[in-house]
Amino acid sequence: MQKKQDIVFDTEFIQYILNLENGTKLPVTELISIGMVNDDGREYYAVSSEFNFKAAQENRWVRENVLDKLPPQETWKPLRQIKPEIFDYVGKKPTKFNFYCIEEDMVMLRQIMTPTSVTGFPEEWDINGLNIQQEFERIGSPDGVKPARPEDVHNALEDAKWAKDFLDKIRKHESYLTPDH
Repeated sequence: MQKKQDIVFDTEFIQYILNLENGTKLPVTELISIGMVNDDGREYYAVSSEFNFKAAQENRWVRENVLDKLPPQETWKPLRQIKPEIFDYVGKKPTKFNFYCIEEDMVMLRQIMTPTSVTGFPEEWDINGLNIQQEFERIGSPDGVKPARPEDVHNALEDAKWAKDFLDKIRKHESYLTPDH
């Protein structure tokens, strides 16, 4: 059986309330950016051109922590381009997707990959996801395992690289605790 590749990913997103003409208030969550890092160090990063930029600018936290870290707007991509790029990046190998702490990251991945069907993921992909923060807590939150946060926090690619380093350190710590070592 082929070993699963690990992909650690992070997203940045905007949440807002859309006020419809009939008075209905609809909660919306939209992808701003996604960053992925593979076991072999390959990286993927994209910014969506489809998020509500006005709502993002009006959200002080998103404006101050996310928007300023994005590349120029001319590099942003529609979701219909991001989805096949992620398929190409991941490939058809058995894959486990891992994320740090925020369940919305997995929601965003599912939203990107399945906008037109319920079965948008290849069967080789494990999209249940490992929550890296929960894994850290499961092993007792040992000192020296959690790396310092990057200066460029809330850049999806930089956060994904940090989370991958964190997961690698958790696994290294666990390997020292096993009787084989």
